[in-house]
Amino acid sequence: MMRNSDWLRWLIVAVAITVPAAAPSSAVPRQGNGPVCGNGIVDEGEECDDGGICIGGPRAGHRCASEDECEAGGVCVGGPREGVQCDEHSDCPFGACIRCRPFGGDGCAANCTKETDVATNFIPGLVKGNDLVPGTSGIIVNSGFLNLAIAVRGFQTWSLGKQRDGKIPVAVRAQSVDFPRVSISGIVCGCARGIPVKTCGGTLFDADGVTLSQECTPVLTRGDAECEGRFPCAFVNGPGNAAAGVVGCDGLEAVNVSLIRDCGAPEGVPPSSPVPRIHGGGGVGSALVTSSTLITAVVGACSGSDAAMGPDGEFCTDDDDWLASPRLLFTLPATTGTASVLVENASNQPGVELGPVSVEGQPFACDLLAQGVAQGAVLTGVLAACDQNPLGDLVARSVLSIGEPRATPTPEPTGPTPTPTATPLLIRGDRRDPRRASGCQAAWRVMSVNPLMDRFGRAANRVLCTDGDPSCDFAFNRPGLCEFLVQVCLNVVDPIFSACRPNGVRSVEILRPDPRKARLQPVQEVLATNRFALESALQHLRDPARPGAGFVFRPPVQPQQFNFCSAPFPVQVLVGGLRSASVTLALQTQDFSFPARRELSSLSLVCKRPPQRSGGEGDPTPLPTTEEN
Repeated sequence: MMRNSDWLRWLIVAVAITVPAAAPSSAVPRQGNGPVCGNGIVDEGEECDDGGICIGGPRAGHRCASEDECEAGGVCVGGPREGVQCDEHSDCPFGACIRCRPFGGDGCAANCTKETDVATNFIPGLVKGNDLVPGTSGIIVNSGFLNLAIAVRGFQTWSLGKQRDGKIPVAVRAQSVDFPRVSISGIVCGCARGIPVKTCGGTLFDADGVTLSQECTPVLTRGDAECEGRFPCAFVNGPGNAAAGVVGCDGLEAVNVSLIRDCGAPEGVPPSSPVPRIHGGGGVGSALVTSSTLITAVVGACSGSDAAMGPDGEFCTDDDDWLASPRLLFTLPATTGTASVLVENASNQPGVELGPVSVEGQPFACDLLAQGVAQGAVLTGVLAACDQNPLGDLVARSVLSIGEPRATPTPEPTGPTPTPTATPLLIRGDRRDPRRASGCQAAWRVMSVNPLMDRFGRAANRVLCTDGDPSCDFAFNRPGLCEFLVQVCLNVVDPIFSACRPNGVRSVEILRPDPRKARLQPVQEVLATNRFALESALQHLRDPARPGAGFVFRPPVQPQQFNFCSAPFPVQVLVGGLRSASVTLALQTQDFSFPARRELSSLSLVCKRPPQRSGGEGDPTPLPTTEEN
């Protein structure tokens, strides 16, 4: 059943790159007879010492207090061979080969200083066309003929050690990673989780520096049995950690990530594995991020009876059956430097390339990080996928912008900003007499000057804008395309609903826009983008009684929770050379009454072509239906 939806699952997979965690390890090489972090003794200059864990050798996974206890092997820490299995320091240029490795996440950091937990909030994504609004979080997917931006949001707790030798170690407990489920047009629902991954030897790469170490994470694999004839099964990032590493306050020896994948395999032969390369030094505050992530997906809505959803009928909750849905477990690097990706021999065509494309991150401010503030840093990552039916080969870039620890700022649109009304009028979406006791389950606001009025003297649910008019078109510098900024509000109390008594919103169903009803591919893509923007908005509501919590609430909205509104989100109308075109947003909601009261709320956004200059040709025929654009 999933075969024809593989490409959609890969869009969800790309979300995994946005799960940030940590940077290269801050474990200290064991040299000389001085104080050693990881020997189980609190030496001078240390605040704690839990000992270490053998890695990359025949005793991988065993507790240790010295390199000798691990007998042989090790893992490269620092430099371009970060995470590679090694035997001696010469295997790790600009780094060190460590056998007995200390980890954080348990209160004692990897550099033997006490940890402080920092709640990290990622700025919710805002999509503008086929790109992300700068400063927000999400992924951008490109194939030979599709460009799509997907907004994401998330939270996690970073356990930070103190700066020592120019580095701040970081650990992220898997249970603290919270990336809400993502729905793409109601067709696929995906879930990203932080996972304490295990491999044979506990390294990320085998000794060749290219081959990913064999995974042996319990439940998802055969566990220890996967490592027969190999090094024992051990945690990559430490017990219970989705990641472990360090931020380089004096810079890092290697920070940029380049990913190359050859998709030119003959039919029936699996494509080669992606080859990541770490290179190029980074400045103050640089971080190279390594995160272990489990991606699961189901076809259709995020609620229902699919076995993968578990007894509660909700996907991406604690009772999910991971083995009942398509899944992918992987560990990928992300960076505050530059991440780039290239597919060679794309579509099995020799010499044809997809990319390269790249994305820039932003470093941390170590003085603020030492105070528990990670705000301002941007982590980026890349992914390449081959033979994703029907789109073929794909490349994806991720951007994760770290915001205030608790409050999520509202992203601003790019480009020159039109001047909307100071307080946009609330729009009743059911077009009925406001004296009726209905209509307040869902309502709208549009950032527009001089909205039309209906026969009751209220703001009409049909909004007009002329292409290129900066008072209402937020893409006025792109002829042929109008962009409105819209808010959706649930369980509304307002004078326009004088007779309505809101009783919460139990559920919300999006009826329009519906990309399946469009005949032309450009229109389908615009409608799919609009639908995703509306879906995301409904998952990012703010409680006016607690504005500092950010846009983090989603339905159901309880009867006592009033005026939960989203941040403004973009809705695009493709008019081209037509006289006018429109997009309709429509919601079917039901409240907590018994029996439940259902309401339909809609908003029509109309874009008109500007008047032609004298001597122009006559107007072409407008689009036939609202559903098609």
